[in-house]
Amino acid sequence: MSSQGLWLATFPKAASNRSLSSSQPRARAVSLNRVSCAEPPGFAFSTMTRCRLYIDEVGNDHIALPFENDNERYLSLTGIITRIEFHSSRFCPLLDEIKTSIFGPAGKNLVFHRREILRREHPFEILRDDETRNKFDARMLDAFRTLPYLASTVAIDKKMHWELYGEWLRDPYHYCLTALVERYVLWMRRNSYDGDVAIEPRNPKSDRRVKEAFQAIYGKGTEHIKADIVQRHLTSKEIKFIDKKDNCPAMQITDLIAHPSARAMKFARLNMQLPDDYGARVVEILEKWKYTRHPTTKVRDGWGKKWLPK
Repeated sequence: MSSQGLWLATFPKAASNRSLSSSQPRARAVSLNRVSCAEPPGFAFSTMTRCRLYIDEVGNDHIALPFENDNERYLSLTGIITRIEFHSSRFCPLLDEIKTSIFGPAGKNLVFHRREILRREHPFEILRDDETRNKFDARMLDAFRTLPYLASTVAIDKKMHWELYGEWLRDPYHYCLTALVERYVLWMRRNSYDGDVAIEPRNPKSDRRVKEAFQAIYGKGTEHIKADIVQRHLTSKEIKFIDKKDNCPAMQITDLIAHPSARAMKFARLNMQLPDDYGARVVEILEKWKYTRHPTTKVRDGWGKKWLPK
């Protein structure tokens, strides 16, 4: 059985429950503009397996010309899918244990953020010690490999998009969000799951526009997926915002794999050699174990890794 098959085996399907009429009401997630990583007390699960897609971005959605550097030219969204129950039973205990074993008892309150860790900034100064850093890196690589999730990255080359089309019908972030949600919905459809979507807030204007874009996906469907299919598998028309201060382990895992995934995709597209560094080790794990793939051919490109424009 493939690595993805082994992970999917831990998701017991609820196909027998799909005989229920599509018009029959089912339990829905509580719609909140901002949620912590824990579900509210009394939360009622539907009869289907409930999942969540956690999303983080690399780059920005600016569209002003010229695109003088890679941070302006490229934008990517990386998402990880896991069962909500796995978040509390697997993600939270493992990250708490890593934090306290490396950073001491107070480490449980730390929020892992790639930029601060890479620069060994406060409160990660202890990682300036080579032995401690090597131990931390090894523990995190093991977490990336063993935690139950699947990953997808959608990237857009804004310069190429402008050269091809000469206009922006939507925000670059929304192009990537649509492609990522489409893959999530189709994956849930194949496996008889439902779920919601969570991102980290950016600023009020951007958050409002993302909410509107997500509501449009839910209400109208997309170019490739009809609205009734989207609504059958997304449990809410509201995208959920999980703030960094909420210390959500799945959002932290997404943050830590997003840049390595985006960089590897860009290097492959440009026919450049990927540096033999820690980020490359992360990508090896994603390639072998975590990227979503075609259900029969197991191809990752276009499934776990998607470039825009086509």
